[in-house]
Amino acid sequence: MPKNRVCKKIGYVNDDIIKKWFLDECRGKEIVQSLDLYIHIAPHAKQFLSVDSFNYTIDHVVDVINAPDYVYYNVEKHGIEYYKKLLENVCVVVQNTGKRELYVASIYPVSEVKIRNRKLNEEETIKKQSLKKYGYKKRQVD
Repeated sequence: MPKNRVCKKIGYVNDDIIKKWFLDECRGKEIVQSLDLYIHIAPHAKQFLSVDSFNYTIDHVVDVINAPDYVYYNVEKHGIEYYKKLLENVCVVVQNTGKRELYVASIYPVSEVKIRNRKLNEEETIKKQSLKKYGYKKRQVD
């Protein structure tokens, strides 16, 4: 993050999450929340059930990160997705850009179906992460 951004430190990636998803590069990096986040998530406000639910979610981002109901790693977007039931199901996305810290990139409400689909894809995603970590590549068949 650029030095001129105002950020709040909100936690670290839990060791169990690091091990499960092979995210060694996240170990010891702080998760920060920038004031710019509010500009980015403003369009998502209308997706929440109510203004109260939106505000409650914003006020409890730290709770989502520190005590999630479920965590998924999105390989394509290099984002750790933290899911938690607050006033409704929400997702807090923490982005790894390879810098000194990780940052909260997005917050939005999600359906039970999305969480269930993430859980169904979990095994395949973990397998891909494992192969990547240990340097395996798919063989090309002639």
